[in-house]
Amino acid sequence: MSSLARQLLILTSGIALLAIGLPHLLPFSLLRLAPLISSTVNLMWAADEYMFLSAWLPAAYRTDADALLPRWFRVWGPMGSLVLFSSFPFSLGAAIANLLTSRDTSAAVGAAKWYWAGLVFTTAHFGYAPRALRLLKAIRKGKEEGGDPTGSMRRWIGMHLLRVVTADLPAFLCFATAVLSAMRVVA
Repeated sequence: MSSLARQLLILTSGIALLAIGLPHLLPFSLLRLAPLISSTVNLMWAADEYMFLSAWLPAAYRTDADALLPRWFRVWGPMGSLVLFSSFPFSLGAAIANLLTSRDTSAAVGAAKWYWAGLVFTTAHFGYAPRALRLLKAIRKGKEEGGDPTGSMRRWIGMHLLRVVTADLPAFLCFATAVLSAMRVVA
């Protein structure tokens, strides 16, 4: 089994376990909040990434950044992946858990639509994976290997901002709306 296939299997299994297990582990009102909390973590991580990764881009630092960025990124990358492989799957699993536990009332159906939308937008984050992975690989390649670390980082930042605006922020807004709708059901 390839490394990618193994990672996808682990990711999918984790999401399924969360979707099945969370309703048994969390009080109902906290279950309703869970995707909003994790999508807030996702947005904060996105803001953090933008701020600290953009710091490598000023022209005055380009020579130093091209030399240091590949080595730094080889260390930072795996640590940063912990967020990707924890909070995003948690958002997906919690959204599915909320859909599985929705009641057949008009208010619950309204909330369910927003949980579905949040689920779709959270999943859309992973649609950027092929381009993101290519750029991350190019960042890790130093100039001596024919890479363009800061140029690749600049392109990654642009892709990252687009992903935040088209996937992460809409997911957060959908989950916030779902929670507000669901809380009317719980109250």
